[in-house]
Amino acid sequence: MVMAGSRNRRITLYRVTETNTKGETTDVLTSLGQRWAGRRNASVSEQERADQTIGASDYVYTLPYDAMTNALVPKDRLVESSDTYDIVGASDPDGRRKEIRVYVRRFDT
Repeated sequence: MVMAGSRNRRITLYRVTETNTKGETTDVLTSLGQRWAGRRNASVSEQERADQTIGASDYVYTLPYDAMTNALVPKDRLVESSDTYDIVGASDPDGRRKEIRVYVRRFDT
């Protein structure tokens, strides 16, 4: 569990929706809000498990559990500073509604 003191990264969460204009599909980002988060490298076992269930991940962010973070879905995005990440999965690790682990992969444009 990541303690509150180690949530030292300010991140912004975005919902991605697709808009079709004149036959061209574009992604529209809507800001969901900001949160303090902890970040660590995804372990090998997490990456292997993620490959099977949610897709490979580079980092795991730990955020406080709330209505916004509990509603995160793959395809949403997480931005920290100038780095953008695709969310490949999110879970409540112990079911106690204390924190959400968000698995991300660097966004490629």
